[in-house]
Amino acid sequence: MDRNTLLIALGFAALAALFVGIGFRGQERRVEAHAEMELEAQGGAAQDAGWNGGLTREDRNTIALLCSLASLASYLWILVCAFREHLGWGVAVLLGSGIGAVVFTVFHPRQSLLPLFLMFGGLGVSWAARFAGAA
Repeated sequence: MDRNTLLIALGFAALAALFVGIGFRGQERRVEAHAEMELEAQGGAAQDAGWNGGLTREDRNTIALLCSLASLASYLWILVCAFREHLGWGVAVLLGSGIGAVVFTVFHPRQSLLPLFLMFGGLGVSWAARFAGAA
């Protein structure tokens, strides 16, 4: 197992541990919210507790921040690969941002396919986590 694969595996393990911790906190909140809803229903003023899977706004913002940082690290990984390939590729990825990274990946998939998937996956999860409760 090479160093990059080990670092990626450790990063995913850390994110999994974070999600498990948030899940346990969310389970406690769901139980508390359910008890509050029952009490409010008995009092005649039942209101929706806003159940969204147990994630608070702070939890969603934390997930969004971590995924955005992972996406930034993946972009920097592609940028380093591009500069190692040629100065022109590095400048193109630097100035072209996401489009430059996609073009570089089309021409050099062996070097940059994994970081490209991580970059866009991190952005997707970040946006989903950030805007999950916005309705």
